[in-house]
Amino acid sequence: MNRKTLICLLFILGVAAAVRLAALDRIPYGVFIDEGVNGVEGIQAVRAGHFHFFYPANSTEGPLVLLIGFSERIVGVNQFGLRLVPALAGVLTVVVTFFFTRRLYSDRVGLLAAWFVATGFWHVLFSRLAINAVLFVPLLLAVTILLLRVALDRKSNPGAEQKRWWLWALFAGVAYGCGFYTYLPFRATPVLIVLIFILEVQRSRNQAEPLSPVAKTFAVFVLAALVVVMPLVIYFAQHPSQFTHRMSQVTVTNAAHPISAQLENVGRTAAMFNFHGDENWRHNFSGSPQLLTPVGIFFLVGLWMTVAQAWRGKWRASSEWMLLAWFVIMLLPEMLTKEGIPHAMRAFGVIVPVYLFAGLGADQALALGSRKKIYGTAILVLIIGCGVYDQWRYFHDWARHGAHVGMQTFSQQQADESAFLNSLPASTRRFVISDEGPTSPVHSDPTLAAEVDYHMAMRAQTVAFGTMDHAHPCFLTIEEAIALDPSSFPAGSVIIPLEGRASTLETLQRHGVRLEIQQKPSFAYAVVR
Repeated sequence: MNRKTLICLLFILGVAAAVRLAALDRIPYGVFIDEGVNGVEGIQAVRAGHFHFFYPANSTEGPLVLLIGFSERIVGVNQFGLRLVPALAGVLTVVVTFFFTRRLYSDRVGLLAAWFVATGFWHVLFSRLAINAVLFVPLLLAVTILLLRVALDRKSNPGAEQKRWWLWALFAGVAYGCGFYTYLPFRATPVLIVLIFILEVQRSRNQAEPLSPVAKTFAVFVLAALVVVMPLVIYFAQHPSQFTHRMSQVTVTNAAHPISAQLENVGRTAAMFNFHGDENWRHNFSGSPQLLTPVGIFFLVGLWMTVAQAWRGKWRASSEWMLLAWFVIMLLPEMLTKEGIPHAMRAFGVIVPVYLFAGLGADQALALGSRKKIYGTAILVLIIGCGVYDQWRYFHDWARHGAHVGMQTFSQQQADESAFLNSLPASTRRFVISDEGPTSPVHSDPTLAAEVDYHMAMRAQTVAFGTMDHAHPCFLTIEEAIALDPSSFPAGSVIIPLEGRASTLETLQRHGVRLEIQQKPSFAYAVVR
């Protein structure tokens, strides 16, 4: 790597870190339910020393929860501590994208792809959310394929570089095994790994090379991956229902007309990059394409170039076929579901090939523009401007949009409730009453709630997280609250309805609890008299 490339890479990494860490404690405001669960379980696991391979409450594998817990232990149980791990994973993804793309193409394509990952609205948004380890899918998959490629090249090289080829294969297997502890769509990747193996075998045959280097490299890789993933396999063997639970909830086969739904999914997925993207405000600027128009055009050009090269090169174009397979296979988890299509989070596994294709297209544009300096400069300004504009879209347009408040995408009301509860004197008894039903048994007697049961109602997870390092509220359903003797609520206690409705408090009044109901801007609360 020359000095100019290194300086450009360091600049891109600085930008990537800045846009992922800036105002991480405030944007987005509030904590989504899944984030709250991960934050609560993470800090509990670290403080208690009890670690699990899988957390069924949120269908989350253990390592993410543990990493978040350590982050919270160091930084604090707050939004910054919760989201620091995915933010750092986002920066690492930029690094890996550069080295991965550079190995396949060139330094310039690698820098362009890294820039698009570093500044792309799609990737930046998810880098700042602690949701189901989604950030680790593209990161670990890219690391796996990169290290596997290095191992294959070293094993096939008769020179001194052949030394320690097995170590690269071992690292690749470890990274791949870790991927299964991240997010459900990673389970589609064995198909990709098998295809890479077939491509390598066919390439070796066409070039009259021995097959033993490929076989030995993949043997070490698979063995290492199996060792890493075996504890999770054993866990799911003992709890088979948890392996299929989330998949059975969202699969397209549950739709009324599965075939037509599947065809519609394919069309919606194909259109998400350039025409109409995810409509969920938590995942996207609702309905906007996942890529800005110029980046989307670069993506289409790069995709077409890859398809053309794969078609012309046949088996010799193993890298192009691998990228196309990665792109198609990692879209399957999104296309085979029936919930919220297009779904930016389930399609997140294609981030690296998508921005790599965009890097190829941008590189081609710069090559054409180099014939005249003004054209090349204009294209470079356009590329940089896309990154700047995407940050404006995120920090100004998306972060401040009123839809977040109205639609409760990040439980902003519960964040306000948590802040209010934390402002009360430590001696004040506090109760959070929910109109939702419990997701598992809860304490029905406030005097028994020395430890909070955080699985009462899903929305309660965000309040549990927000009050974790303060006096614990007692969480009750409205049915449990009215079943208690009114004396269970001591004078001076504060009661907050989880959904913020004064009608919940009025129900308690009708059952004999003496309350003085008051109103905050976003929720009602009451003081027991």
